[in-house]
Amino acid sequence: MVRDGAAVTPALASFAETLSDVLESRVDDRPLVSDSQALRDLLHAQMAFLPREEVRALFLDARNRLIRCEIAARGTIDASAIHIRELIHRALDLGSTALILAHNHPSGDPTPSAHDVALTRAVVAAAEPLRITVHDHVIVARGGQVSLRASGLI
Repeated sequence: MVRDGAAVTPALASFAETLSDVLESRVDDRPLVSDSQALRDLLHAQMAFLPREEVRALFLDARNRLIRCEIAARGTIDASAIHIRELIHRALDLGSTALILAHNHPSGDPTPSAHDVALTRAVVAAAEPLRITVHDHVIVARGGQVSLRASGLI
């Protein structure tokens, strides 16, 4: 049995990376919109326990398959700023026709704030004339996840 904390930390990091790789393989070449459980599992594993807010953008192709998942912003323990113009520009660069936004709440409570809802609506408004669909904005926390689409907020 290993009792050395220095040895345990790299082992846990390796395990977390392996788990993330396995979960990512569940979304490869599959429409993310129709396989929401795989998406929820992946987001939870990657984001639920982060110590600071992080916004991720999942860029999708015309068949809703993942082109790329990127960190759009990193913040503090309770806020992060995303630049809508940069997000839309990146979607165009990648040839993305759809987006899913995700961010974490380090507090453990996935309840969306008024700012979360307003920001999502602003992204939807900016993307719509360019024929980029915003499928959802998922808030991830230790205490669960909230889909703004499923909640009727977008």
